[in-house]
This record gives sequence, structure tokens and C-alpha cells, in this order.
Amino acid sequence: MVIPTRRDEAKVGVAGKGINAAAVLEDFLEHKGKHSAIRKIFAPIWVKGPIKEFVTRNVVTIGDAAGQSKPTTAGGIYSCGIGGILGWKSNFQILEIWK
Repeated sequence: MVIPTRRDEAKVGVAGKGINAAAVLEDFLEHKGKHSAIRKIFAPIWVKGPIKEFVTRNVVTIGDAAGQSKPTTAGGIYSCGIGGILGWKSNFQILEIWK
């Protein structure tokens, strides 16, 4: 996946089950011609959609761990932030009930 960020700059990402992300990325870049890499970051991320249950006993799962990332970019600052706000609100409401 290539996501342009400026006229002469882009974010490049690869994803796949059971692949060597570093090797696939290097192969992709080699076939694109002249390029330079500012930095390389490798991290697994859940991109299969949200998990079925966000609450397990006394734990609320949000963000990347809950599958609230965007599968198109592996980002999700907004969606994960909203998950955090909703998780906080639900916990706050429960605490208010217990007073």
C-alpha cells in the first residue's frame, strides 16, 4: 500500500498473514526504482475488524487491542480515541450507579 503524504514522499506498508514484512517491503521498493527510506517501522496490528466482546468481567478492551484500527492504513487514532471515550463513559456510569 502506498499512501502519498507530499509530492515527493509517501508511506509504504505491507500486510499479510505469515509473511516476512521486511523482505516483502524491500522487494517492493527495489522494483519501484530510486528511493530512500527515512525510517522503517515493523509492528503487528489486528486488521480483521473489531473483536466481538469489548468487556470481559472488569476489563474494557479498546484501541488496537480491540481491533479498532483502520484496515486501509493500519492507523486509527480517531477510532481508537472514540473507543477510549466510550469506554471511559461506560465505566463512569457504572461507578455512578454504585455510589
